[in-house]
Amino acid sequence: MPALSRFVNLFRRRSVDRELDDELAFHVEMLIEKYMKQGLTRHEAEQRARRHAGNTVIAKEDMREVHIMMWIDSLARDLVYGARMFLRQPGTTFLAVLTLSLGIGANTVIYSLLHAALLRPLPFPSPDRLVAVVDNFATQSQFDISPTVPETLDVRAASRTLDPVSFFDTRDVQINGGTEPVRAISARIDVDFLRTLGVQPALGRLFTARDGERVVILSDAIWRRNFGADPALIDRTIIVNAAPHTVIGVLPPGVNFDYFTPEPIELYVPYPTSAEYTSRSGSFSSVRRVLAIARLRDTATIEQADAELRTIGQRLKSDHPQLYRRGTDGQDLGFSMGAAPLRQLVLGRGARTAVLVLFAAVGLVLLIACANTAQFLMARAIERRPEVVIRSALGAGAGRLLRQFLTEAFLFAAVAAALGVLQASALVGVLRTLIASPSPLLGQLGLNVSVILFTVMVTVLVTLISGLFPAVHLVRQRAIGGDASRLTGTTRSRTRHAMIAAQVAASVVLLVAAVLVATGLRQLQDTPTGYEPEGVTMLRLRAAGRSDPRGTGAGYQQYLQVLSSVPGVSLASIGDGPLQGFAGTEFSIVGRANDTATLSLQRSGWLIVSPDYFKLLGIPLRAGRTFTDSDGMDAAQVIVINDVMARRYWPDQNPIGQQIRSGTGPRLRTATIIGVVGDVRPTHRLEVPPQIYTSYLQQSEPNATLLVKTAAGQEPPIDAIKHAIRTVVPEQAIFDIRPLSAVIAQSTNTPRLMTRLLGSFAILAIALAMLGVYTVVSYVTARRTKEVALRRAIGATPNDVLRLLGVPTLRWTAVGIAIGVLAAAWLMRLVPSVANSFGLPQESLRLDPPTIVAAMIVYAVIVGLAVLAPAARALRVQPGIILRAE
Repeated sequence: MPALSRFVNLFRRRSVDRELDDELAFHVEMLIEKYMKQGLTRHEAEQRARRHAGNTVIAKEDMREVHIMMWIDSLARDLVYGARMFLRQPGTTFLAVLTLSLGIGANTVIYSLLHAALLRPLPFPSPDRLVAVVDNFATQSQFDISPTVPETLDVRAASRTLDPVSFFDTRDVQINGGTEPVRAISARIDVDFLRTLGVQPALGRLFTARDGERVVILSDAIWRRNFGADPALIDRTIIVNAAPHTVIGVLPPGVNFDYFTPEPIELYVPYPTSAEYTSRSGSFSSVRRVLAIARLRDTATIEQADAELRTIGQRLKSDHPQLYRRGTDGQDLGFSMGAAPLRQLVLGRGARTAVLVLFAAVGLVLLIACANTAQFLMARAIERRPEVVIRSALGAGAGRLLRQFLTEAFLFAAVAAALGVLQASALVGVLRTLIASPSPLLGQLGLNVSVILFTVMVTVLVTLISGLFPAVHLVRQRAIGGDASRLTGTTRSRTRHAMIAAQVAASVVLLVAAVLVATGLRQLQDTPTGYEPEGVTMLRLRAAGRSDPRGTGAGYQQYLQVLSSVPGVSLASIGDGPLQGFAGTEFSIVGRANDTATLSLQRSGWLIVSPDYFKLLGIPLRAGRTFTDSDGMDAAQVIVINDVMARRYWPDQNPIGQQIRSGTGPRLRTATIIGVVGDVRPTHRLEVPPQIYTSYLQQSEPNATLLVKTAAGQEPPIDAIKHAIRTVVPEQAIFDIRPLSAVIAQSTNTPRLMTRLLGSFAILAIALAMLGVYTVVSYVTARRTKEVALRRAIGATPNDVLRLLGVPTLRWTAVGIAIGVLAAAWLMRLVPSVANSFGLPQESLRLDPPTIVAAMIVYAVIVGLAVLAPAARALRVQPGIILRAE
């Protein structure tokens, strides 16, 4: 019979039963008629016919199997029976379901993060065909860095596997015309950029080679917010960076490329095509700040593209050797080019590691929850030993019994999964708030079809892990008669205690990880920073107005002068604050070796500041002097260094008056050291790197940070500050106004988030492990109540009873702690990548003895409480009462 008909018959069983009865009756009647024709009486014919037909009940069951999908019916009956069995002990069942749901819910939440970050395709046509062109410098340990514009143009001309090849970078811009100047993030893109992504405009058109630099494409968000979604805006003019730009297009809603900026990209302008950028001799040609992306041709693979780019990179080294060597010895920098999936570059190596670490952590939590569930189902199965014996005697085979117990385990896991999804739906919003990332990857963080399917898979896995072992164990023992106590043997006790050891080991790993991260974060926060951020407000701006031959510093100087007269402002300065600190600028010391080995060791941070920067932040002057307003473009180039740099490079000399060179080509400059100031620790590092400070009047930079200090307890007069600045340049936009302390706190958001998550998982794992220990000891104690009564009756002391009930558990717990500590020590090899992904200094993550001792003490207390509670309950029972009941 067709499967559909058999399925439909499930819902018309009475009709099917009547049809089967009629068919059997017809068959018997035909036999009666046959035998009556052979000369038998009706009574004799009926008897022979019934003997021939056999057991009609069995025959009807066989016929029902043909006409109805009985396995579905049987499954439904098993589910109903299982639900009744669980409801016999509602309190214990609810606690066990809740325990498992916590593990499933945590896994669902973190899988939703993993899916959003690693698995969801980028929102572009054929996203798997999008690749990034990257440069590598082996001798500098730099990988996957941005190529230069000339390199990208060479790849475009030479590649046969990539088409198109494009590039872009981002800049702050100002848009005028509203109530006040507005700052926005713009992408400078080449002609092929949006075509590479496969994006078409919602209004207007894309860039062409005939367009100049004064055209702009708007995002849908800024078009709606700032221009009222006016379709007539196309071909109209807006003011961008004090220059008129013609709007030629608007992108569709939801289309963006905001993966590499802290804020959304709101407008797109053409990348400059002048020789200054595109020629290898141009002043900006060696700047590595563009991202090069490309699309694989239909017949090409990423492996082929990577091999081709390596060949192109070797040719570039041969054609332009001076660009890929360093120092007077001309040592090769190990330059090469390659292709990487765009998704890999979008996510970043650190984020990928962090997500996978979290997923592994919740996997351990789920395994602990599964062990608890297996112990709960094992205890129930043992209690049902008489039922299994009876059902086996009535003809139930091993397969039928196994199906019954697995169905019940699946029901248990399904209810826990449903509860876990409800928990996850609430927690995923909390996780989104904690992450607070502007990345479009995490903008889609939530429960979707893929996440729900994952939860279903987890449910099946939990069923197999939690239900298979007790089900198989009980089915194998179905032929054993007698009391259920025959199953309380050494083997099963060893198995249950082994589960405890596994739970303890997993939770120890999580506890150690959480303690390490928390210790690293605390060490990072408690280490002196060398500055005082209290009362300091940070404002960002980009130089507006007419260009000054003296550089951007001349305009900033006017801002500082008018701010000095604003009531409530005690000091104002230009400077990024102590957030930069990355030792990424190479320099040479005049009069010393200039070879590759020396330069690779001489790296320093580079910060542009005004004279009051050090006083505003409370950074002490150690020697010499700081900057003055006379240190301008026409004066000799001067710098200030920090203590670390002075001690490292001039340990036995006075650094004042020494000279260094930095930069390359037209940007090469020689500067004299005029002062040494105290060390400032970057917010994301424990050690202080060498730091160079240069005067804002001697180096132009359109993007600047304004620091304003107010008296203690006073709110910064933001409106007055804006008004004062706009008395100098009315079109100056001011944005990102925040207390410096909040900016510094934000820089540790990632390690704080990871500490909270790992700490939460560790606490959950400990709670589940403690529940597992308590459950096992309680069960064993309940099963051995008679034995305890007998031992006490013949003279056993309470200490003897405690040793009897607690020593095996304590022994296995010690084994679990040892395994967990060894596993944590083995996993310490992942510290470099984990520290980088968590935003913590590597040296702060060390598995030290105090951490191990803390983990052991925690579990000693937990297991002690879990053992004492049921043992004390057993000791309160009077032996005489138990023995008389026997």
